[in-house]
Amino acid sequence: MGNFFKKGVISGALVCSLLIGQVTYAKAAEVTNTNANTTTVSNSLRLQDDFYNVINREWLNTAKIETGQVSNSTFMEINKTLTEQKKEMIKDLLANEKMYSENSDEKKIINLYKNTLNMEARNKNGIEPIKKMINELNNIKSIKDIANLNTESKIWNDLIQFGCQVDLKDATKNALYTK
Repeated sequence: MGNFFKKGVISGALVCSLLIGQVTYAKAAEVTNTNANTTTVSNSLRLQDDFYNVINREWLNTAKIETGQVSNSTFMEINKTLTEQKKEMIKDLLANEKMYSENSDEKKIINLYKNTLNMEARNKNGIEPIKKMINELNNIKSIKDIANLNTESKIWNDLIQFGCQVDLKDATKNALYTK
């Protein structure tokens, strides 16, 4: 296995250790000071009085909600870091492309990456690769048909996603979003 996969294992272990540990989350509605991008937790709090804020004081006092975002969390920060690491790994793979055998995992990743960026071929194929899914969606007549999408096809996971997030119009509420 190449260096790429060693980095992946290390990254995976890091993510697992962070996911198992403390998770903190700061919503835009909880901001308490004049700087709308941070929240401040008092140093005078005692562990027995406010465990959450004492344990997470450093993160809550330093974490910023980025412009255009409604929240920040350790998960979001980890995701951003991992995205940057993946970009670096792809750059390394592309730089050393000639080193990998044709059927190696590294070469498969390189080919997938290049195929994703090949807009000419994607435009040439048009909707043909997803035509079956589109036909299934067009044939929906009832709630039962929608429920069957979850069990009988890949459309549910690939095209229709539901999630509850902070409402973009009112950060004090949550809203159901689909994409």
